[in-house]
Amino acid sequence: MSIYNVGAYLGSTGNQYSAVSKPIADVIKIMAPLGVHDMGSIASVPDRFGGRLVSKSNLTHAFGNLQAGDCLVVQYPLYVNYPAAAQIMSYLRKQGVKTIAFIHDINPLRFTERTLKDTILRPSTRMSYAVKCLNLFSHIIYPNASMQKAMERRGVRVPANTLKFYDYLVNQDDSSDRSGNLSAGTNFRRLFFAGNLDKSTFLQHYRSSGVGVNFVVFGQEPKGYKLPDAICYRGAKAPDQLPKFLKNGFGLVWDGVSANTVKGGWGEYLRYNNPYKASSYLAAGIPLIVWRESALAEIVQKSNIGILVDSLADAEQQIAELKLEEFAQMERNVMDFRNKLVKGQFTEAAVKEAFSAVGV
Repeated sequence: MSIYNVGAYLGSTGNQYSAVSKPIADVIKIMAPLGVHDMGSIASVPDRFGGRLVSKSNLTHAFGNLQAGDCLVVQYPLYVNYPAAAQIMSYLRKQGVKTIAFIHDINPLRFTERTLKDTILRPSTRMSYAVKCLNLFSHIIYPNASMQKAMERRGVRVPANTLKFYDYLVNQDDSSDRSGNLSAGTNFRRLFFAGNLDKSTFLQHYRSSGVGVNFVVFGQEPKGYKLPDAICYRGAKAPDQLPKFLKNGFGLVWDGVSANTVKGGWGEYLRYNNPYKASSYLAAGIPLIVWRESALAEIVQKSNIGILVDSLADAEQQIAELKLEEFAQMERNVMDFRNKLVKGQFTEAAVKEAFSAVGV
């Protein structure tokens, strides 16, 4: 019995500041000591009708080495057409291969009618395809219980467990100066945001509340709008370098088109996903600011690793009113999570649980 990993890796975006490939690469690294062999990308496996289907020869070439009883971890989504994905999963099932979906995103939950109005397939059709594809797996690892419940309401009937947080491996551990022992007078009233600024259009609507909180933003300068003068723009940082620039402040987990509430497909998706930027903030040792109705809200509140808010103005007000010792306690709580996710312990635990569930 052997265990393998596969995905439809998008490869390099040509942008060293993009975090697109880091979550996938980290999962591969974390699973390697567990005896998982990476088979690479299957993006080129679909070879018929413009990539919509897979020839028998390609299926055999890509997966012929897998035997009945082997296990294949599939980093999902596959980013191949549904007919091809269904073909691949059906082939693996017939071969007796046990399959585990490691979920990064469920795109039909993220892309709504508004964001996909110019595409051929309606979001409802895309969701139907996603449900059918996921039902071909032996087991699913969801990022959180909210996404699991959402997909089960839509018809997914596969045994599953949850991850809690995506891990964020770092090249060098600099946790020694992030102990939560802050000196009197330390300024922690900073709000950090890092990510794809082109899609983070809520930033253009930001207005300072005038309560002494600095809003610091990292990322490639957006092309479609101008950042307000009230934002301190610090440029783009590579994902493995970003944590060192985040200190004495809060990491903002926000999306959509509004600074006053969460709107739009990207914003609504916060109800279901664990944004990777949350892990980057925790890897930096800073507490989180999350939308009160987000999937992360429960664990953030229960573990006291951040603040729940309704708007950016609400975030600034709560930060302004926070006492130094309260912030220091949050930082200490964050370190418990940080020490796990920079070592890959969330992924390792979830994958081991999935292996046990499928009998490998």
